[in-house]
Amino acid sequence: MNNQSTLSILLASLVGITITQAQSLPETVRSQDKVLLKQQAANLFKIVDPIAAKISPHVVVIKSGDKLITMGTVTEIGIITKLSEINNKGLAPRMIDHNGNVHQLILKSSNEEYDIALLENTGNIPSLKLTTLPQPKLGTIILAAGAADQALSSGVISVTPRSLKETDRGFLGVVMDMDKGKGKLGGVMLNRVEDNTAASRAGLQAGDIITKVNDTAVTNMIEIRNLLQQKQPGDTITMSYVRDEQVISNVKVTLGAREATPGVRRSRMNSMKRMGGKVNSVGEGFPEVIQSDIQIKSNYCGAPILDLDGNFIGVAIARSSRIKTYIIEAEKIAEVFKN
Repeated sequence: MNNQSTLSILLASLVGITITQAQSLPETVRSQDKVLLKQQAANLFKIVDPIAAKISPHVVVIKSGDKLITMGTVTEIGIITKLSEINNKGLAPRMIDHNGNVHQLILKSSNEEYDIALLENTGNIPSLKLTTLPQPKLGTIILAAGAADQALSSGVISVTPRSLKETDRGFLGVVMDMDKGKGKLGGVMLNRVEDNTAASRAGLQAGDIITKVNDTAVTNMIEIRNLLQQKQPGDTITMSYVRDEQVISNVKVTLGAREATPGVRRSRMNSMKRMGGKVNSVGEGFPEVIQSDIQIKSNYCGAPILDLDGNFIGVAIARSSRIKTYIIEAEKIAEVFKN
């Protein structure tokens, strides 16, 4: 059995447990389960640590005093790290490489849209090439590599590259019921349809049960959101739904633009995101990123992300919630700092 198959089995056995973060068990694990889970975690990291160790010489940690602020990935154009974390006032950051050598931070360039900084490679640390690879597929198992010859975490790619800018995302304008299978044909009930939105203009009403989006059957709101989230304002989709036990098929819906989230609601959303641990203050709105369920600590952003073959996919740029960590691809990094 190869590494991919073995790791897939181990990850499947650990579903719902944040066991792959920093090689430790969360406080919520029941004491009677810890012995088994620790053994499973040890088996997991026996597989992934050697893969991460090959990349560790290209990783730096950035500290202020004894506090770990963030991490960095050494590339052929410089060291990629998280801009907002090194910009905090009152810090005196320094870089520490894989061998324990300390280096000065010199800012070479930055990009606020992606919240990334490009630092000078002042220590001539071995670098990774920003090689163009085939776009990683949905469900690809990935690792975050640390500077100490070990994996920081593992997970899967949950959404392929897309824009997180609100103005770039298609907006339907509905509130969906969280329960699945509301009708005889399954589907997702609409609890509310907002006025002057794509949904209201297409004639959708509260109580309608959405059964298909673009000929794909849907059973819960997550499936609908996954189908919509790569769409842009102006894109046209088709929806089939049930109203008063009558099936209405292939209704065309032209998506609108998402408006800014009201302050009170955004505050509540941010509070919910923090329930899984500390998140980055700059964690949304990126122009084009991969979404993953890899559960890294917020100060591990800047770490390189690899696949199971050890290919450098990109850099972790934000922990946004318990189940969302965003990654900027290596190819996109090269494009951002091309000039």
